[in-house]
Amino acid sequence: MVKKGRPKEKVADKVNLELVTFLSQKGFTNVEIGKVLGVTEMTINRYKKDEKFLLALKNGKEISDSAVEKSLFERAMGYSCPETKVFCHEGVITTHEVIKHYPPEVVACIFWLKNRKPAEWRDKREVTGADGGPMKVKITYGN
Repeated sequence: MVKKGRPKEKVADKVNLELVTFLSQKGFTNVEIGKVLGVTEMTINRYKKDEKFLLALKNGKEISDSAVEKSLFERAMGYSCPETKVFCHEGVITTHEVIKHYPPEVVACIFWLKNRKPAEWRDKREVTGADGGPMKVKITYGN
């Protein structure tokens, strides 16, 4: 049986997958990646059907997501890092290395806990009846 239509090119043959990984690692959205590649978001979504393209996109996003997770964790726990202080006294510029401490940030703690332990920390509580079913209300009038 003869196939009709244009022969399909492999996405990996026409797209630089290393560039796709790099752009997604740097936080580019699919629309922005499409602009760099000269294609529309719809084309990017079609490219995702190609296993190699999808893997390149996911690998880059995993790298940046991991970095953000690490940063959020550090903000929630508090951290220390080296810092160079610059001083100018009577026209003489001097530098001094110090360790700067950042205390835990409450908002980062709350965000972390709401996402990691939602049953204990979410704002919305669901009230259910027996066995997790709907609540039943019995209304009586008079005595």
